[in-house]
Amino acid sequence: MKRRCLWLCIAALVAAGCSALRQPRQFEMTSVDRAAVTVVSLAADSIDPVATLEAMRVDRGLPLSFWAEDVPAKLEKFVQDHPCGKILTARVAEIPDPSQTPYLVPETVLELDDTGRQRTSWRVPIDSIVHSIRGNTILVTRTYTTKKGAEIAVGLAVEPSGEFTVVAPADTLIEQIQCPELPSFGRSSYLHCWRLRDPDSGAIRRVAYQIPCS
Repeated sequence: MKRRCLWLCIAALVAAGCSALRQPRQFEMTSVDRAAVTVVSLAADSIDPVATLEAMRVDRGLPLSFWAEDVPAKLEKFVQDHPCGKILTARVAEIPDPSQTPYLVPETVLELDDTGRQRTSWRVPIDSIVHSIRGNTILVTRTYTTKKGAEIAVGLAVEPSGEFTVVAPADTLIEQIQCPELPSFGRSSYLHCWRLRDPDSGAIRRVAYQIPCS
């Protein structure tokens, strides 16, 4: 009965657009749990998951999670627990800018130069791992679950502007390095720095971000 109710709930979400509130910049909140969101996100095993999820992103936004801060009272019912805080899951077509939607706070990825100074920054969903960097684009991988229980990984190619597209996952040779002092991350024990090779230019790039906490 419990499983049947879950699938009825998922079907209702798909039909009703998650029964959600429309927010500025067309962000759509959802109160379903994160596991259910991933099931809704991929309807079948037989279709191209990259094309399906990219079409979803364009049409009504892709479900992604962000830290919840200063949440308006009308959105408090959508706040969910996370091992390291509170989150909001929203359907988004681009990564939110907290200067415009302060209640949706993404993680930050920094590119560093040889001296440890910030060169570029990106906004990404929580629990992101950077797997590749090409020019001004970083690639983070998200895993979605089909209704048959298969896990499928896709990439999010993210620009500094917050724009992103769903792409095939990719890996670049990654080496962990020591982080310089980065005041913007405070004393976070989750801060890690990495050296990656840009597959287009062959250049060695350095990025810093907080790895998923647990």
